[in-house]
Formats: sequence, C-alpha cells, structure tokens
Amino acid sequence: MRQSPLRRLALAAFAATAFAAPAFAQDEQEPAGGDGGLDISATVTGVTDYRFRGVSSSDRDPAIQGSVDVNYHGFYIGAWASSIARTADTNVELDLYAGYAGSAGPVEYEVGAIAYLYPGGDGTGNIYEGTASLSYTLGPVTGKLSANYAPDQENLAGDNLYLNAELRSGIPTTPLTIFASVGRERGSFYGRKWDWSLGFEFSQGPFTASLAYVDTNLDSDTHFLGRNIRAGIVASAGFTF
Repeated sequence: MRQSPLRRLALAAFAATAFAAPAFAQDEQEPAGGDGGLDISATVTGVTDYRFRGVSSSDRDPAIQGSVDVNYHGFYIGAWASSIARTADTNVELDLYAGYAGSAGPVEYEVGAIAYLYPGGDGTGNIYEGTASLSYTLGPVTGKLSANYAPDQENLAGDNLYLNAELRSGIPTTPLTIFASVGRERGSFYGRKWDWSLGFEFSQGPFTASLAYVDTNLDSDTHFLGRNIRAGIVASAGFTF
C-alpha cells in the first residue's frame, strides 16, 4: 500500500518496497511532529516495481505513485495512490491515513491508522490497519522500529502483524544515504515470512532517487504469489513539492 507518513522516513528506501498488497501498501515519508505549523506537501514518484513488504504489487512492472499530506502541530492526514496489477477488479490502490507524530527526548514516535482502498473495484481488497513506530538518531545514523497490525475483518481470514527494523545513514559531505531493513510478518496477508532490503538513495533539493535490492524468504516455485516474491533490484525517482 502505499507510502504513508509512517513510512516517510523510508520514502526513497521503500519507494520500491514500502510498498502495498495483496496490494497492501505503502510502509514511505515522515510527518513533521512537534510544534510546527500547517504544512502541505505532495510527491510524485516513478518506480520500476511497486513492492510492499518485499512483494510486488505491480506484477514486477513499473508504477506511478503520488501523495498529498497535511501536517499541523504533529497531527497529519494524507492520501497516497499507486498504479498496481489487477487487484480486487481495479488497477488503482489508494491509501488514506491519519495520525500523530511527536518526540519524547531523543526518541521520535508515531501512531496512526491506514485504510488500503481500491477505487472502482469490487470492494474485496479494502483493508484497515493500525501503525506505530519509534526512531532514534545518533549523528548521521537513524534507527527505526515499527509495527503494523490489521485486526480480523471482512476481507481478511484472521489478523495480521508486521514488524520492521530500519537503519539509515547519510554519507558525510555527499547527497547519498545508505539504508537497510528487515521485516517479519505473521498472519493473513502472506502467512509467515521475512523480507529485507538494502540500497542507497540520492537526494538533491526536491529530487530523490534510490536503488534497492529487495527479497523475501518465500519460495516463488511453490508459493501462490509466484514470481512476485522473487528477489529484485528496484529503482525509483521522484519529486517533493
């Protein structure tokens, strides 16, 4: 599903992987917390493969994505959309999200909720999920732990829990950042699985580009997702307005 504010920290890291599915997406861009005033931003991004938690939601084809976010004193609402492979009788995923981001000493936190919707579809793909994260920055390195939980609901055959750990480090005096992540999932989305990514991003002004290796421990020869869980290199490029 798309990249929600919870994944804003990983916007480039997961522009290819923060990514939705069965198309449950995006979790990339961290909302401004604290005492900031009203802020409105938008993004447009192209990816060579739309990945969500290591799984392709675009059938390993390119996708176009965009978002609009409104932040006010730590509270945020937003929408993120992506083209996808045919899911729930539509080729569009729309994620609506809201929450709060703040800090307690050196620790930044976020809590929120996401609705993964499929406009124009038959309604069988719509999923609702709660999110929470903690992050800590030391010098150029930021570590983040996050959890996404979808309770048992109409379009799920049981609940789903996803845990993720991320590390990002800027390279001093360069516009480059390296990143790595690992996730563990249990539930009705994909059963039990691990996923991981490793890559780098380039950021200059409003422009961001990334390149990442993405993989899971699922066997594409026996799993129903087939080639959409095979390892891949995912590139992305986008602008923030």
